[in-house]
Amino acid sequence: MKDKKISDGAHESMLTDDIKPQITSKNSSKEDDEYEALQSFLRSISSTATLPPYVKGETYSSVRGVLNQCLITCAVLILAAGAGHPIGFSAVALPQLRTENTTMKIDDEMGSWIASIHSAATPLGSMLSGPIMEAIGRRRTLQMCVLPLIVGWVIIGTAVHHAVLLLGRIACGFAVGIMAAPSQVYLGEISEPRLRGLLIGTPFVAYSLGVLYVYALGGALPWRVVAYLSILLPVLAFIALCFSPESPTWLARRGRFHDAMAAMSRLRGNPEIAQRELHELISAREKEKARGEEHLRFFATVRRAPVMKPLLLINAFNILQILSGSYVVIFYAVDIVKDAGGSLESNVSKIICNRYSKTLQ
Repeated sequence: MKDKKISDGAHESMLTDDIKPQITSKNSSKEDDEYEALQSFLRSISSTATLPPYVKGETYSSVRGVLNQCLITCAVLILAAGAGHPIGFSAVALPQLRTENTTMKIDDEMGSWIASIHSAATPLGSMLSGPIMEAIGRRRTLQMCVLPLIVGWVIIGTAVHHAVLLLGRIACGFAVGIMAAPSQVYLGEISEPRLRGLLIGTPFVAYSLGVLYVYALGGALPWRVVAYLSILLPVLAFIALCFSPESPTWLARRGRFHDAMAAMSRLRGNPEIAQRELHELISAREKEKARGEEHLRFFATVRRAPVMKPLLLINAFNILQILSGSYVVIFYAVDIVKDAGGSLESNVSKIICNRYSKTLQ
């Protein structure tokens, strides 16, 4: 099909009657401002835009766009690997703490607290991550979670008492909880459809490699040094995210259409494809507003069948996975092999246990 030249004002006509914002006299000034911003954005690009005929799913990026998506994904992967460090840290620290001739020497009960308190703090961060990433954006949320992660590692590295060590583990667990959801949402919103499934799955691989990395460090270094070295990846991730764009979807939902266009153009490497995909996002947003679904309450949204069914299935799967004991294997890798009478060197046993447990996940 031949390309169609869009004349002045054609973008306004894209918002047909069924998707135009239903502005009434009762609408707030904020809604009026958003609509004016949308119209201003559409007018600003109408004289230069040349969009190919839209075919759903055919929003392929240029080579440059794919490269940008992969580079931004790498920034998230560095953070995901850093989030894997607290999980594997207990397997590194507990055997060393049991043999220390200091006030930090632990018994089995304190060891179980050190191992499990991280997982107890993670849900707290997870519950807050949703409102935070909607308020300040996906990228900024990922950057924000670096702070408690670094603070947690500093507390652990300088700890001279059990309570201080537990506080550091809580901070790390809280940070990991905040990071989990925004990383998936961010990668899903910046990636094009044909790459989305691949890119969304990569943080789990990086997370597993982060656990493996901290095992390798613990085999050669004291646990305090491992804690300090675990700061490196979060810092690198924070710096890399400074050069990454915010999610175009989030920007469009906030009425920041020009910023969304700039981010989408960078991610797709082709302004025409970026305009077409952004128009689809804006159209979906306006349809949502017209149906009155934009501000649905949380529980009203969850009760809807398309949301409730997958939510129940995913949570049931996660509960069964956790109850299977995979995290117990990760937390106590060395102790499990020793108690089983294994002859493998402890560091090798940690690596094997990590690979096995992550394969199950």
